[in-house]
Amino acid sequence: MKGKTFTERSEVRFIRVSSHEFLKLLIATVMIGVFPKVLSAEIEPLIDPTFAPLTVRSLSALAFEPGGKMLVATNFYTSAREGSLFRVTTNGTTDNSFIIVSAAGSPNGCGPGVINAILPTEKTIFIGGDFAALNGATHALVGKLNYEGALDQNFKSVLGFSSGGCTGVRSMALQTDGKMLIAGLFRLPGQGADSRLARLNPDGSVDTTFSLSPNFGPEYVVVNAIALQSDGKLILAGRFGVVSGFERHSIVRFNPDGTVDQAFSPAVSSDWDSNGWISSVVVQPDSRILLGGYFQYANGLRRDGLARIRVDGSWTQVSMPVKLRMKRSI
Repeated sequence: MKGKTFTERSEVRFIRVSSHEFLKLLIATVMIGVFPKVLSAEIEPLIDPTFAPLTVRSLSALAFEPGGKMLVATNFYTSAREGSLFRVTTNGTTDNSFIIVSAAGSPNGCGPGVINAILPTEKTIFIGGDFAALNGATHALVGKLNYEGALDQNFKSVLGFSSGGCTGVRSMALQTDGKMLIAGLFRLPGQGADSRLARLNPDGSVDTTFSLSPNFGPEYVVVNAIALQSDGKLILAGRFGVVSGFERHSIVRFNPDGTVDQAFSPAVSSDWDSNGWISSVVVQPDSRILLGGYFQYANGLRRDGLARIRVDGSWTQVSMPVKLRMKRSI
């Protein structure tokens, strides 16, 4: 696959390269058309020949389940069947026992509906995106499935669509108490302004005790990724320059009490965007943090699209059998 260029509308193939989290993040970042300005990539890993390649178009989300299978969201036809969300077995074939989930479009004129986030657990699957319904049932922006893919009708979304744009729910993180953090752009019940962060109760209702409501700036702001650390700190990433009065270049961390962690201030950038874009965040078991997205530099060091930071925010060297070359599309 050397020299293969991926764009938002490219036909791509899944390959299994490693169980390492940074390679999973790389695949999710490069192969998923998160932004219209997608990048060029050269991938030279050791490809697993036992994994049958699956051709898809316009991938929007991918997640690994605890048992090793993958959940894949796409807005177009696949080589196997039609649908927005389906399951792939460990050898790359489509799991026909899984109920295909189709997402209906939003009222913002953003197309046929997009699933941007998949959060699997042992028995359930949470999904988020920019959609009004799932398999014909009203489930705006978030939904809950059982392991077979059937909708959980006891989980009721109360979220509304944002005043403009095609964003919805971009990322989710599950707390140990069963409550779920969501990030993106949406409208909460009874509020006249859009929100970028909220917490949901296990039944889908909004947790009104959650008071963290950061102010982002300065201009076009996107929150793409959310991650929880084992110490209770919360990481948000996307595209922004200021958070609650603090200069933060597309990534910010909050203390458990909701204040901005002033000791944590890594920065990404590119030649075309002083803040860069971060699309994916993974907290490793050793607490180091992987970032993937549209950037060329990390604290001034060349880190094309993939970087790793220590828990204190300082940068580490990522050693991997993958070449990733960033290139602005025309």
